[in-house]
Amino acid sequence: GAQRASLQVALGRAQDALPALRAQAARRPGFGSHCALALAEAAVGHIEAADALYDAALRDLDTTSPFPAAAVWFARGLMWSEQAGDPRRGAAMYAQALRAVPSYVPARLHLAELEAARGDTQDALAHLERIARISRDPESLALLGTLHRRAGDAARGAREIAQARARFEDLLQRHPLAFADHAAEF
Repeated sequence: GAQRASLQVALGRAQDALPALRAQAARRPGFGSHCALALAEAAVGHIEAADALYDAALRDLDTTSPFPAAAVWFARGLMWSEQAGDPRRGAAMYAQALRAVPSYVPARLHLAELEAARGDTQDALAHLERIARISRDPESLALLGTLHRRAGDAARGAREIAQARARFEDLLQRHPLAFADHAAEF
């Protein structure tokens, strides 16, 4: 049922999973079924339908924990900025995730990337410097170094990029498959 459908989505066969996920959401509407269906709808390009489902999932959420809501806002940010090509809307979603959980590193990094791409270097630097204070994330450190170099602080940028490279190498030694795509991008 739902587990098999979620596996199909993860394997890139979202179209095959849609009927089961739609039936599950109709039979048992709620946070989990709406999120699973939203992911599949987004994967086949039904962005508006997916966004409405994510919105329903947030309305269905029955917890005082901010983490599930932050995860939904992050997923919406990815969907809008990367699948729908709407970085402005994606940035707004990442900002919502950060309102829920200010230390949410992936949301802060993705927001910084969008800000850097639109030339908003100061806001991007502020986000990346905050990440550097709370995390050892090499991707954030690499972008921080790149932006510092671009802003004229070549020595600081080179140091940060060297630290990022060392962190990627350490992660690749310990977890080769988990970080290979990010290290290759670096």
